[in-house]
Amino acid sequence: MVPNSFGFLPHLPQVPSIVQVYLFFLQGD
Repeated sequence: MVPNSFGFLPHLPQVPSIVQVYLFFLQGD
């Protein structure tokens, strides 16, 4: 399942933010 992280972050230049969201879903697993 792909989260809507890229949906509500369409033009966010901060890559680390995406990494934090990714790690958040990993911890939420």
